[in-house]
Amino acid sequence: MKLLNLQIIVEDSKAAQLITDPGLISYTEEPVRIRAQRYILLPGEFCTPQNYEGKHPDLAVADSRLSFSLEVLKVAKELNLQVRNNNQGFIGYLTFDQTEQLYDNLQKITGLFFLSPWYAGRFLNNLQNGMQKEREVKYEDGESVSIDDLTKIYNDWAEQRDLWRATWLNVRFKRKDKGLTITHPVVQKNGEIKRVTEPLDKDTLMEDRIPGIDLSDWLKDPTAQGLVKSTNRQGRVYSWSPMPDYVPSFGANSGWVFFGCIGDPWGSESTLGSWPARVFHRK
Repeated sequence: MKLLNLQIIVEDSKAAQLITDPGLISYTEEPVRIRAQRYILLPGEFCTPQNYEGKHPDLAVADSRLSFSLEVLKVAKELNLQVRNNNQGFIGYLTFDQTEQLYDNLQKITGLFFLSPWYAGRFLNNLQNGMQKEREVKYEDGESVSIDDLTKIYNDWAEQRDLWRATWLNVRFKRKDKGLTITHPVVQKNGEIKRVTEPLDKDTLMEDRIPGIDLSDWLKDPTAQGLVKSTNRQGRVYSWSPMPDYVPSFGANSGWVFFGCIGDPWGSESTLGSWPARVFHRK
């Protein structure tokens, strides 16, 4: 393969480390912007699911949604997927099915998976605790994450403001008999990412709240699968309950913040991306 007319704009000094492989083919005339993502440590004891056997590995969670990288481009080309950053600097335009396919292949070479409601909730709760100075939050290299950065990352998820941005969450709902099942990733104690299918937690909120649910209450007291409990307090976050054959997303704009479990897995939006994480391995 040859590098053909791929204009790479390095947005920070660390991103320069990413430009090491000429084995790429450009299929866009637009400049490709590469920003080196930093990863935040999420301690295993803070993200251990209920009834988990053994010690949960620490995770490293990105500070932003998945964006263009050379690894992403390589995998996307193998899958014949068109990937590009939107005007906010992250990859949109992909359906849930395409996102799942992309990560299944990225995981083989980078270890990345995209956050489920459980891990996303633990991550956001960790950020909240850091913002409130209840715990010190660190990057994977040991550097403390500043209050300003914690707030910026949290607000990227949950602040009611322009621009519209949303995140696929790594779950599928299916009908079984008279109930629902949930399929979601669970990090095993050996670091393997395993998709688990099980009955939907009986404590899950199964009515729509328009509005709304209380976000902090959800983050502090989710179901065993990371979803909203039926006991959640009334709040301002619009919420749609799980439905068979649909998938969840979380997003916000100037008009509202929402958590919906009624997304079409074949639908896509330019502002709908994914949030990557991987198992943290100490050096």
